[in-house]
Amino acid sequence: MTDYNNDTITVYQSGKYTLKAAYTYGNLTCETTSAQNVLVTNNPKPSIPTIIAIGDTTFCQGNSVKLHVDAQSGVDYYWYKINSTTAYVDITNEQTIEESGVFNAIARNAITGCESDSKNSITVTVNPAPQKPEIDRKSTRLNSSHRIR
Repeated sequence: MTDYNNDTITVYQSGKYTLKAAYTYGNLTCETTSAQNVLVTNNPKPSIPTIIAIGDTTFCQGNSVKLHVDAQSGVDYYWYKINSTTAYVDITNEQTIEESGVFNAIARNAITGCESDSKNSITVTVNPAPQKPEIDRKSTRLNSSHRIR
């Protein structure tokens, strides 16, 4: 790559790049006789984690679902609830969820800090537990607004 017009370049590929200084005097360009070599390493991003629910994603209050992604070597996982400030930082590839929301996970290389491009998400719905039925002990009939088992 030769570019006498800029003092910065952007590179997208790994490789060895040579830096030389050049001065232009009218129509004459003079380069320095020594060069500085720069080795650039383009670290790959972790692959996008696919979230799998171990169990139902719709359940009653008081229960939970375990969310799982396939583990990648040297990768930490950050679990987020969308539209929330809650972050479930966990270096494991599983997270137990007990609340409603849309959750996603990103993969981050533990050494380079490179993150996966996008986030897959999964919706969890927690249905509220029914209210405790009240029994009228003065009556011979059992009244309840709930199904009785």
